[in-house]
Amino acid sequence: MNWARVVSGGLASGLVMLGSQIALHAGVLGEEARGVVADWATRGLDASAALEPSLPLTAAIFVLGLLSVWVYAAIRPRFGAGPRTAALAAIVVWAGSHLFTGVYVHAGVVILPPRLVWLPVVWTFFEVQLATLVGAWIYRE
Repeated sequence: MNWARVVSGGLASGLVMLGSQIALHAGVLGEEARGVVADWATRGLDASAALEPSLPLTAAIFVLGLLSVWVYAAIRPRFGAGPRTAALAAIVVWAGSHLFTGVYVHAGVVILPPRLVWLPVVWTFFEVQLATLVGAWIYRE
């Protein structure tokens, strides 16, 4: 495994994911999320920090980028190089992170509208596919 390429591809993958998350949360879901936080504030819950970008969340996005390229590099000898293998690696990463989170949050946090739970799950399916494809394009043995 070429670790320098895993890291460079993972960073590129993380940048794609970060840009996509900014578009999703600041643009697509921005008003609705702010409305939910304002509603919570009227009930005595201060969740305003949830709307602020944070270093741990940004780091987690880059970890997912690195993980997606690492999974691609790990399964590449068995499935061959290319977009099909990148798509399989992306599904593994997406299911273990975003799909799991959506199911967990939907089952346990009933105060969130379903759109705020499931739209990000669907959005990130395509986000992780694109990001992993970019990272896999950079990866070479």
